[in-house]
Amino acid sequence: MKLGEDKEILKGLRQMIQELEHDLYRPKARFQDAFFFPSKPNVDRLARYIAMSKNTIDLCIYSFTNDTLATEIINAHKRGVKVRIITDEENLKNFGADA
Repeated sequence: MKLGEDKEILKGLRQMIQELEHDLYRPKARFQDAFFFPSKPNVDRLARYIAMSKNTIDLCIYSFTNDTLATEIINAHKRGVKVRIITDEENLKNFGADA
């Protein structure tokens, strides 16, 4: 390892190993989906996903006003699931907002 080129190769290999370890040891999302509402089939489908959750729920939603989904998320939280919701701050003030 006398040449600078050798050191750069080693540095690149270390970076590749770190990226591979990150991918191997970090849990992958089991379900990734996009839903459009209002749609009863989409509400039911999303509620099933939430009910199956065991570790984390990351939800990004513009306006959260569905009582069925809110109940499922609360139940998941009570089961010990880590829940994170990103929503619009102005919509938190709207009538019926569940966030």
